[in-house]
Amino acid sequence: MSRVFEWLLGLDRIRLDAAEPLTLRLLSPPAPWMLLAGAVLLLTIVGLAYALEPVRGRTRAVLAACRISAALVIMAIASRPALVLSRNLIDPSVVAVLLDDSTSMQAPNESASPQRRADLSRWKAAVEALAADDGLLARLTRRHRVELWRFAESAELLARFERGAPIPPLDALRTRQPDGRQTDVDAAVATILERTRGARLATIVVVSDGRQTTLPSTDEVTLRIASERHVALHVVSLGSADPYRDVAIQSVAADPDAFVGDVISVSVRLAARGIAAPTPVLVELRHQSTGELLAARKVTLPAGITETDVELFFKAPRAEALAMQAVIVPDVDDEPRNNVAAATIDVHDATIRVLYVDALPRFEYRYLKNAILREPSFKSSILLLSAARGFPQEGTHPVRRFPTSPEELRPYDVILLGDVDPRDDWISPPQLRLLEEFVSVHGGGLGFIAGEHAMPFRLRRTPLEKFLPIRIDPLFFGRYEHPLTQAFHPRPTHAGRTHPLLRLDPDLSHEDRGDRADAELLASLSGWYWYAQVAGPAPGAEVLLEHESAAGAEGPIPLAVLGRYGAGRTYYHGTDDTWRWRRDRGEAAYDAYWVRVIRLLARNRKFGADSRWRLEVDRRDALVGEPVHFRLTAVDPALGGSVSRVIAQIASATGEPLDTLPLGRVATEFARFEAEYWPREAGAIVASVEPPDYSVRDRPLRAHVSVSAPDFEHRDPSADHVRLQRLAHRTGGRIVTADACRELADQIPDQSVAVPNDIVEPLWDTRLAIFAFLIPLTIEWVLRRSKGLT
Repeated sequence: MSRVFEWLLGLDRIRLDAAEPLTLRLLSPPAPWMLLAGAVLLLTIVGLAYALEPVRGRTRAVLAACRISAALVIMAIASRPALVLSRNLIDPSVVAVLLDDSTSMQAPNESASPQRRADLSRWKAAVEALAADDGLLARLTRRHRVELWRFAESAELLARFERGAPIPPLDALRTRQPDGRQTDVDAAVATILERTRGARLATIVVVSDGRQTTLPSTDEVTLRIASERHVALHVVSLGSADPYRDVAIQSVAADPDAFVGDVISVSVRLAARGIAAPTPVLVELRHQSTGELLAARKVTLPAGITETDVELFFKAPRAEALAMQAVIVPDVDDEPRNNVAAATIDVHDATIRVLYVDALPRFEYRYLKNAILREPSFKSSILLLSAARGFPQEGTHPVRRFPTSPEELRPYDVILLGDVDPRDDWISPPQLRLLEEFVSVHGGGLGFIAGEHAMPFRLRRTPLEKFLPIRIDPLFFGRYEHPLTQAFHPRPTHAGRTHPLLRLDPDLSHEDRGDRADAELLASLSGWYWYAQVAGPAPGAEVLLEHESAAGAEGPIPLAVLGRYGAGRTYYHGTDDTWRWRRDRGEAAYDAYWVRVIRLLARNRKFGADSRWRLEVDRRDALVGEPVHFRLTAVDPALGGSVSRVIAQIASATGEPLDTLPLGRVATEFARFEAEYWPREAGAIVASVEPPDYSVRDRPLRAHVSVSAPDFEHRDPSADHVRLQRLAHRTGGRIVTADACRELADQIPDQSVAVPNDIVEPLWDTRLAIFAFLIPLTIEWVLRRSKGLT
């Protein structure tokens, strides 16, 4: 029956059996006096009209009632009657949940066992607290509409959950790795306050470790706005406020090229924080593809240290593009993800041509030329100047004089000069000019081995003096006034202790003793007696060995000095007693030292194209967005011509092209090209340049740079609970742990309000209104016809 009445009333949105109350309402009700006047007027008119009709009794009453009913229906329609279903809508309160999405959330949630640290990061703890079946989100949606936001540098809305709606599975959150590089809690809260203007914001729940890595510029403003809007900031704190213990690999550096059999030096820079006591750390270097252990070293980090360099050494076993991986295995480390870093070097199987010139068949000559002859990677020419005319000169390519033309000198990579006097007739001024071009322009290596007869004091005021990486003492002429009866041992300098040249111990790992192993080995070898007294190292030279007691005006007497001249490298060895090392340990230490000296001197010649050009970079380790300055310089001023720029190709470590970099000319008197490159992504990059005058026999010059992303989050990932407490207390909120956050939902007041939302259905234009008007008129017409009334 109710459906029939609904049809008559034309109801679309209201049902007569609804639980909510139904009322009849006049949308345009007339004034009461108008109703009274109309009723009186209607009765008067109807009464007068039927008083004149020839009908009596009940018929007159029925006819009058029909006419009065029709008139009343017209009056009711004019009042616009409507059926009203009374109901209210709930405008729910809003709770904004801010989830920290910065990389510090990858850190362990608390200082616990290593297993717990590895399994439960701050991010995982936060997601579990929010998304569990009876977690914070599920409890909040019982009385509030919930907005879930992520924030790091800025805030971003992730999802909305309506009041009473079930929480869908948040699988995307569970598998996500937080990657925000900076955290700005204040800006995120300010964004929520701005975006929820007009909403019934009940509270903001901040789920974070509190580590702010940007300037808190909006701090006071944010707290003031939250207080004015009566919005409490509740905080779910994560992590531990204890000092964060972490040992990370900051960079891995090595020379980009090496020879097979070379001792390769790899410098691993460790960054440590939160180290309250001496901490042992094992650093391993492994082949990246095979996992082969190349080197390992155990060091102890003292308390409070921030950065330290660990030198690892190994011999290159074969020619390859060697991809290495440095791994640290600390005993105590809260962040294992930064314990791995990679580097790549090219190992070359190359033959080195050596020319060794000496004046007399001294002991150093005898054993050094044998060491050169024994090394299979060397092709040698041994020239003994004092030999008789018929003496058979030694070497794989014997010679009887110093080269007299560029064609004769060009095949060599290294020239060693023993105890020779350039004033003698073995070398002429044109040959000296050839030697200078060989070193300065073509990158050849030149070594000097001191001796009592001439080296180095006889080089003073000769063209060879400028090649020396030491300064000649004008008062020393090779011999001492008294016999040298007291042996001494060379002492490695700070640079020498970390240089691969002096890694003479076959066990290169030195896990326990570190650099002391090499110093102890040098001290255990037979001592030296004679040494050349010099004034000190030349400017820019690198002293590797010095006298343990003898000193000049500027410090200890240098005994092994590495220098540069133009495109080439130079080396000075300040004694002729190295052969004494053979007494105790045979040929191993002696041969290793001199083979490495020769290979060191050959590097520029072999790895720098023809070394007429030099490509330099101002840093080997850079951050994303930090400029790296490249400089291409011609060693010979005649090179370069009028070329105004060259193009450097920037590629990844795997050879994938990344960018091109034009280097503009910055000098007119000689060729020098410079440019800055701003890395956009982390990873190893290689700059390759084909300089002017490039030919098919050359190799492009290369420079390697390791680029890392600035990580403000991991500088100090320890939680900042003090900051979180201040945010909560200044706004009347609370701070709880992740385990107790469920109870927080029950303490957030419901600020929802009921908003009237009645449904109104008009009745004045319905079927029932038409019937109510037509039925009394029809009855009146039928009665009047039946009574014969016109």
